[in-house]
Formats: sequence, structure tokens, C-alpha cells
Amino acid sequence: MIEDLWENIETLYKKLPLNTRNRLYLTFLMYRHYVLNHNWKITYQELLDNFQIKLSEKRIGDYEELFQNIEQYEEKVSKLLGDNWTFDRLNNLDKSVLILGCYEINYLKITKNIVINEYLKVIKLFNVDDNYNYINSVLDKI
Repeated sequence: MIEDLWENIETLYKKLPLNTRNRLYLTFLMYRHYVLNHNWKITYQELLDNFQIKLSEKRIGDYEELFQNIEQYEEKVSKLLGDNWTFDRLNNLDKSVLILGCYEINYLKITKNIVINEYLKVIKLFNVDDNYNYINSVLDKI
């Protein structure tokens, strides 16, 4: 399934603004992290080895902070979910988008509306289901 999605997304990838492309790549990386149940160090190394643009030292440090503290971001997101939901019940794509959105809003201090709009664009590229409203409402609580 992910291979088919990647082929479709790859054709659109070059047409996307740089920030959206970076978020899309990070979403794939985070998705892979959850699917393979990787240690954060493996995922972080994959980022350094495969990221498609040159990263500044500051950005490298920012991403290291994300992966070192991924469990804290998971806890923050878990507290925002409805009473009938736990983080483990979310699909891996939703986990990825929510963690990255939480990280950008809390740590990078990017405006909430920008983060929400960008990640809604990313999740719509996957066109897997209609979780846009759910993703929007959880990120809006941050």
C-alpha cells in the first residue's frame, strides 16, 4: 500500500513548496519509525543519511530533540485524544502527523494555523481516510 502511495506522491512531490516537501518527508520517516518500531536513534540516523536537502546545524539539533523526546510528544498527544482513544489505537500515519505537529507547535513555536494547514495538506496527499477533522481538532488543542 505505501509503495503505491509513494508513486503517486512522488509525482506531486516536486510541485510542492519546500516546507510541505520537508513535512511530507518527515511524515514518511515518522511513519516508518512506527511501522518498524524503531529505536529513535535509528530513525534519527535515517534522517541524517537520507534527508533530501542540506540541513543546518540548528535544524539537525532540532530534529535530534524531536527523536530524543518522542515519548514526551506521544504523552502530550495522548492527553489531547478523546476519552475513548489511546495513542496506540491511532493508525501510524495519524500518529506521525500528530507527533510532528505537536513538535512544531511546542518546540519550534511555529504558528498553530500554519502547522495544522500544512499537515492537513500532507495527510490529504495520502488520501487514506477522512481523519482530517480529527487531526485538525487534536492539533488545535495544543
